[in-house]
Amino acid sequence: MLRRALAALRFVRACLRTPNHFIHRYFTKNDLLSPLLDLLEEESARDNMLSSACMDVLDLIRKVAVPPLILGDIADDAAGEH
Repeated sequence: MLRRALAALRFVRACLRTPNHFIHRYFTKNDLLSPLLDLLEEESARDNMLSSACMDVLDLIRKVAVPPLILGDIADDAAGEH
């Protein structure tokens, strides 16, 4: 399970790194970042590779300045307004 989760996180990271806004909109439209936040919430009590990889993806979103739609979606999910 760990390998699959890490592979999925690497894929998400690669998708978000591309300057293709269609991919970014697809992630937003299909709510594909919610599982990432759920996984982060589950693993937040532990200090392990999986929680670190989740935080790394969120840090990438912050640094790369992915369109505000995604950032707004993350804020809504984190606030429980979804």
